[in-house]
Amino acid sequence: MNLSQSEVETYLEQIKDAVSQNRYSLSLNPNRSDNRRLFAHYLIKESDVPGIIMSLTYQDFSEAVPNEHPQFRANPENRVKSPPHCTAVV
Repeated sequence: MNLSQSEVETYLEQIKDAVSQNRYSLSLNPNRSDNRRLFAHYLIKESDVPGIIMSLTYQDFSEAVPNEHPQFRANPENRVKSPPHCTAVV
């Protein structure tokens, strides 16, 4: 999925807004082994996440991938409108 710089910046604004209003969740369950490895490798604490997210810029963006989780698709009120899901390199 190719996104323009403007689309990425808009998405980051939406994500930062959600974080500032405490409307986000962080999955560290066994199904999220990539998240768990990231936390372990970089010694990230859950309490560090809001600050990290708030500091992200377009230059940190890596790729956008569709979120195919049924719960995500079923509850549009709990997600940003577009793009579907972004992964950023911090």
